[in-house]
Amino acid sequence: MKFKVNSILLLCLVFAAISVFASPLSFITYHTEDCIEAQLLNEFGDEEGIDTDWIAIPSASYHDKVALDLFTSKGTWDIFYSWQAWTMEFENYLEDITELIPDEIKADVVEAAADAVVSNGKWYGMPMFLSIYVLYYNEELLQEAGYSHPPANFDELEEMSEAIYKKTDGEVYGFAREGTAQGPFQTFLILIQSVGGNFYAKDSEGNLVPDFNNEYGKRALEIYKKLYGSDWVDPQSLTSLDPVIRRAVASGKVAMAICPAGSIDPIVANDFPENIGKVKSTIIPGDLGDINALSNATRSSTIPGSMGPAIRKSSTNKNIAVDYMLMLATPEWQKRIMDSYGFVPMLKSMANDKEIIEENPYIVTAMEQAKYPHQRWADEYYDAIQEEVTPILSMVVSGSISFDDALDKMEEAVKETRED
Repeated sequence: MKFKVNSILLLCLVFAAISVFASPLSFITYHTEDCIEAQLLNEFGDEEGIDTDWIAIPSASYHDKVALDLFTSKGTWDIFYSWQAWTMEFENYLEDITELIPDEIKADVVEAAADAVVSNGKWYGMPMFLSIYVLYYNEELLQEAGYSHPPANFDELEEMSEAIYKKTDGEVYGFAREGTAQGPFQTFLILIQSVGGNFYAKDSEGNLVPDFNNEYGKRALEIYKKLYGSDWVDPQSLTSLDPVIRRAVASGKVAMAICPAGSIDPIVANDFPENIGKVKSTIIPGDLGDINALSNATRSSTIPGSMGPAIRKSSTNKNIAVDYMLMLATPEWQKRIMDSYGFVPMLKSMANDKEIIEENPYIVTAMEQAKYPHQRWADEYYDAIQEEVTPILSMVVSGSISFDDALDKMEEAVKETRED
């Protein structure tokens, strides 16, 4: 009888252990199975002896799929790919793992990267990288135009861009910035914060309300029109995606451009080796010091696009999911992600690694850029608002609408979109 009791107890323990990992560790995202994140998840599963499941959802329907799964409690996945706005939007449905992350790791993660999965001081996951915009510039072109340093504000950017354009008889454009997809809207977000304003404010009930229909919004539009509509701006800026702009800078056809940190360096190295050492990066110029700068103008501003996985509160694999998060914070995995994407490691300690800096000097710029103001909002209408505002910004560049009318239309579009 004693043997039977022990046998039953042993079987119960075995079944209990099996039940913990009865379902695979699942990761829902909009990335395909050939991405580095999927490779790392599979390797992690092999090392831990567990099954993993990569769930790829089309990007256009990804947010709504995640929201439906969380709000209706129908989701069975453990981890989802998030960024700051989504983490804040779904906060009540995510697992708080703050106490499970060692303090030394939290202190080592760049704040602008951590924002992807942190809300109200609580950690719900781990960022994968620091994705942040910087200003790339061709040092040789600036020197030939008589400048020994990159622009410190938008006045200098305009002056240098025009000088380079004229000196080369229009063969080299002074500036470029992505003009389709997210480029125009993100540029305005950078500018409104750089001039000292905000896109949103919160009313007495905590609701987001437009806060740009004022002198700060007008100042931002003044700069915006110059950055897209001046003679010294590459015409591709109005119709091109970021990869086109990157190549123009790498080839020396454009002197300066706002692009993700690390995005141009491999193009120079692989396709335009004659420009190695000429194309460098610095922080994005701000409005501080400009002749028409307003109070609260900043030296620089940027919108980090960092993302990372967060854990669903009802996950059946919480502990192993946390172990996966901690692996993301190791230099080994960070190096692999950096090599795959070209993004900046999220760890401050890696920015002090001389070997890494020597191979990737843009990391120093990215870490410096991350210190400057950035603000993102838990706004489920983000994409819809971007779609509504972008055509108005195009009208600003063409001159078919005044700044005041543009701000009125933008404010109306934001309010209507959020009320629908």
